[in-house]
Amino acid sequence: MNKKVFACDMDGTLLDSSGRISPANKQALELLRQIGYAVLLVSGRHPMLMLKSYRELGLSGPVIGCNGAFIYLPQDSAQGQQREPPKKPANPAEQNHFEALPTGLVSQLVELARPYPLDVVLDCDCGLIKLRDQFSAFENYPASPPFEIRQQSDYRLPEERDRDGNETGKKIRVCKVVFAAEGAGYQAKKHTENREEKEIQSRKHRALLEQLQQRVLEFGGLYPVFPEYLFLDIVDRNINKLVGVQRVAQQTKHLIAIGDGENDIPLLQAANFSIAMGNAPDKVKQLAHHVTTHHDDDGLARAVEYLENNGLLLF
Repeated sequence: MNKKVFACDMDGTLLDSSGRISPANKQALELLRQIGYAVLLVSGRHPMLMLKSYRELGLSGPVIGCNGAFIYLPQDSAQGQQREPPKKPANPAEQNHFEALPTGLVSQLVELARPYPLDVVLDCDCGLIKLRDQFSAFENYPASPPFEIRQQSDYRLPEERDRDGNETGKKIRVCKVVFAAEGAGYQAKKHTENREEKEIQSRKHRALLEQLQQRVLEFGGLYPVFPEYLFLDIVDRNINKLVGVQRVAQQTKHLIAIGDGENDIPLLQAANFSIAMGNAPDKVKQLAHHVTTHHDDDGLARAVEYLENNGLLLF
């Protein structure tokens, strides 16, 4: 891995509210690559949901997903074209790094959320398992081989499947559990009919998630964090985005990090230079070296421009 690394969050940072990468952001990341920076996508998303952006940017190397719990190396060239048709291994995580949660702990988390009006999604080595998706927080995320998206009709912890689609009796490995409240996601925020009423509901949902966050902390061994206002991501307590970057870029001499969520805090704190988005909460902005503009205002591109104009990039 290159000794100069630019670690970039996706939702609320690289992507705008419509889930797109602006031409300005794309050009900014290309500039960084041209002067020798390795661009790493570091997200709370499952790696499967990072591949579209990875290919659009023509990146090489691994993606760091699930808040550092799943590091995945896509079978793509640097230009984003398949060298050969992807081969689906028995387990896509076998040749990558996957930090599984104990099965019993996953079951406890599922039961904890069961009485509440929350979507519950499991990030697994095989893809995403939606135990409940009544608010469709994940409906616009397509599956990408070798991963899959499964909808389950009950709260039973899912099992692995063989090549014919039959369950094997062996429980699926889970690295992250997600609780999502109604209205979760940047795209959901753009399509609000009654903004004041939605804000009141959002505060109620956030209060519920904060209560559950405290309950999760009581379990021990877990790191429950908010990547976005109405999402609660739960991974192993020894895992975060910084840990993921350190696994991939062990020899890094200069790390620049940019993000907008509470799950970005460990990475921003450790970076040689940290950038918070204009849409980030105050607790994130306060610890960053620089605050850029909103993610709908090319905040990432403006941040790179700031770095260049102030001599903060290593050539």
